[in-house]
Amino acid sequence: MLVVIDPKQTDFTVFANLPHLRDGEVITDADRGVEVVREIAEHDMQQRSDQLQKAKCRDIKAYNLAHPKKPIRPLVVVIDEYADLVAVLGKKDKEDFERVISRITARGRNVGIHLILATQRPTADIVTGNIKANMACRISFSLPSSRDSQVVLDEPGAERLLRNGDMLLMLEGKLTRLQGYYVDQAKIEGLLRKR
Repeated sequence: MLVVIDPKQTDFTVFANLPHLRDGEVITDADRGVEVVREIAEHDMQQRSDQLQKAKCRDIKAYNLAHPKKPIRPLVVVIDEYADLVAVLGKKDKEDFERVISRITARGRNVGIHLILATQRPTADIVTGNIKANMACRISFSLPSSRDSQVVLDEPGAERLLRNGDMLLMLEGKLTRLQGYYVDQAKIEGLLRKR
């Protein structure tokens, strides 16, 4: 299952017809996106936790091994441009929402809820320490300053990347340089038509 929140309303619209999108939509309204993320944190996480407790399973992997005919499907939540999403919130609501995101990053993995946050503005007020604390995997493309790199990766270096898919991956405290690949819009649309 996939939840895609695209407050910019442009980048993910091509995926709107994917069959495994929750409620069959790419969410483009920021207020609705905030509401859906809160629902996932309050309802889905609790429902999955109750299901694991009842089955006496430690995590989704153990549950799915024990219940192969009725597995719990992973839920991946993609938020493109997290800064735009939280921009609709006042200061108090933003702090509350940050706690919601932190809950999902801290507890979601065990119950099969995975969160992907993307932002073009990786400032400390957007990508806070609470959010980063439970993000085991972080990727940075080229950034304008070492300070921005420090916010995302806890290390400088992203300011020296070459662009065009050049990236740094921080995984379990280890920094690795990788190369991403460009896929043009026509190719993406062609692949989506083939499914």
